[in-house]
Amino acid sequence: MASRFPFIKQEDSMQCGIACLQMICTYYGQHYSNGFISTFCHATTEGISLLGICKAATFLGFKSQPTTVR
Repeated sequence: MASRFPFIKQEDSMQCGIACLQMICTYYGQHYSNGFISTFCHATTEGISLLGICKAATFLGFKSQPTTVR
């Protein structure tokens, strides 16, 4: 039976990427605050870029491979 994927609510509408990374980290047993993760995502008032999410994921020990949909 698969373990349940954790839910972490984002603090505001610009932190969806941070909340997603927190959920992934928590699922794999790594517990980080959104403040800690946000220091690696370079969040702006417009949110977080895919590049920022990938760099943060790599720093946290994950392999990320963004792809484009055509």
